[in-house]
Amino acid sequence: MAAHPGRPVRDITPNASLHSLQECNNCLVTETPTLRERRRTETWNALHDAAAELVLEHGMGAVSIDRITEAAGVSPRTFFNYFPSKQAAVLGVRDPHLPDCLLDDFDPAGDLVTQTTHLLLAVLRTATPHEDVARRRQLTAAHPELQSLRMHAVEEARRLLAEALTERLADHQLVAAADAPAEELVSLLVTAAAAVLQHAHRHPVAGSRTAGALLTEADVDHALEFTHHLWRNTL
Repeated sequence: MAAHPGRPVRDITPNASLHSLQECNNCLVTETPTLRERRRTETWNALHDAAAELVLEHGMGAVSIDRITEAAGVSPRTFFNYFPSKQAAVLGVRDPHLPDCLLDDFDPAGDLVTQTTHLLLAVLRTATPHEDVARRRQLTAAHPELQSLRMHAVEEARRLLAEALTERLADHQLVAAADAPAEELVSLLVTAAAAVLQHAHRHPVAGSRTAGALLTEADVDHALEFTHHLWRNTL
């Protein structure tokens, strides 16, 4: 697709400033956890695995919290230290959070769309830490009511990120140039990031992942390159 004649083309391709951001993203899963953190993760996984497998086998109505905790080998009182409801345990979802290290590497002078996309992906992954995407899809297909939990986590992730970026970009030149509140600019950025991730989910790079696997960096980078190409040649 050719660029419009006479229209200046802005360089909005991903740049090297993202290296530290992606390194920080990786540190979320490679940092050595404490013994207490490992035990909490093991208990969380045990409860989720038990809940998911029991519901797949017997159905949502036939599975109680007592049955889940018995299968996981923990006391019923422990359950609510990890999940607010049976449905949350079945889906393996929790409240998302935005780690400080990600914001520390955010560069307001860099490529805002690319950075926002990687940030949103990192925050979304804190809400669904379990990697069995195929089972999660099987559960939501069998029990559509679980979709509301997933959508709530997505909206909360977007809200957290928008709130943090609004503060970071309050004095950004784009805000002044647009003569609009920072909230409006950030809302558009987060919406664009969500669209990029949705495209990456629907159009993975050939050979980048198998069915039911997590979204890869290659998928995200490919979607971002496509987005930048589109914008360079249409804006």
